Amino acid sequence: MLRIHFTPEDLTRVTVARGPDFLWEITNSVQTLQRADGERVFGAWHRWVRPRLPESRLLLSALLPAYGCSPDFLTPASGDRSTLQAAVDTLLGTGRPRLRAELSRLARSRRLPGWTRALAEGDKETLGRLGKALHAYQAEALVPHWHQVRADIDADRARRMESLMDGGTEALLAGLGPGVRWRPPVLEVDYPVDQQLRLRGRGLLLQPSFFCWPAPTTLADAELSPVLVHTIRHTPDWAAYPAGRPEHDSLGQLVGRTRAGPAAGRPHWLLHRGGRPAAPGDAPGGQPARERAAGGGPDHHRPCGRTGLPPRDGRGPRAPGGREPGPPGAHVSLGFRDLCPSGRGRHAVCHRTPTPLSPAAPLPHRSPPCARDCSPARSPPSSSAPAAARHRPGVRHALRPRDGRTHPWRRRRDGRRLRIR
Repeated sequence: MLRIHFTPEDLTRVTVARGPDFLWEITNSVQTLQRADGERVFGAWHRWVRPRLPESRLLLSALLPAYGCSPDFLTPASGDRSTLQAAVDTLLGTGRPRLRAELSRLARSRRLPGWTRALAEGDKETLGRLGKALHAYQAEALVPHWHQVRADIDADRARRMESLMDGGTEALLAGLGPGVRWRPPVLEVDYPVDQQLRLRGRGLLLQPSFFCWPAPTTLADAELSPVLVHTIRHTPDWAAYPAGRPEHDSLGQLVGRTRAGPAAGRPHWLLHRGGRPAAPGDAPGGQPARERAAGGGPDHHRPCGRTGLPPRDGRGPRAPGGREPGPPGAHVSLGFRDLCPSGRGRHAVCHRTPTPLSPAAPLPHRSPPCARDCSPARSPPSSSAPAAARHRPGVRHALRPRDGRTHPWRRRRDGRRLRIR
């Protein structure tokens, strides 16, 4: 049990860290990686990161056991820690007496490798190897997920500020988690060892940590600046997007992530089946993969509805004609048939290749020329013309009858023309 004793002055000096601490995230993640629990939260990350870890991780694993104490100099409580480089420089500046004392305490609980003797003596080369190991681990294991680390910690900080404004410092301390209990003037924390921390007017820094698991932790030396590193809430499936959630996630909520995936990799328009080149994943018969995919279900449609989609303007499919474009991919039309400029009527339709439009550009007054060269001033084909010239599959032209007026026609399967009124 960890007991933190507050004075009235300490209650006015409780602060919440502005963001994640680089070295606390590294040390906590190395320890979490060696633990068997936490499968629900960190299981996917464990499987993703283990094949990618550099060989230098062995230096960190030797100093950071899964259970028990760890050296305090790996997480300095003072100095510049705004960047990883600044924090590592502060760590490498640790004095020799402190290095020797903390490594000796660690050696009483576990056997240490031989290179830690040089580290205890402040060897420059060994300290340099430790600094490079911290940078390599951060780059391989944490940087791909750092966007999620910062987002969840920012959300936790917002909740702490709300508790502070609603109930004061006591509500802030009481809401740190299920293993934390506020019994004035003592804050009790579930802890593997018995430890007393008397603040004596120094205040307390609350440091949220993404990889802190399963209970809060603090420094072993009570004379250092007081800090309590506590757990936070994690976004479900946070390890599924190591490089950030895809930009087409808003479109995926509407039409389903399978359909939104190919759409986001294309420009702001999609070719439909009449003139569309083959794409990876298409069926042998030519059926596009996005047409074979299932659409978004009600669970995807319900939260998004029509928000972010550009309105209809009465001239065909949804077009980016609004002043405020929707989210990326929301203005993509998933296969449609557009009016052909050759027919000058609502029944003259052809398979036209759509024109790419910017999200904020209005719909043009006239459509671009047809991809199959349907010119507006085309006269009806004569009976002596070849069959390919008399009839083009998928194109219905406006034919000119004997009275000189233009009427829409369509050709029946038996070759006769049928007028549409």
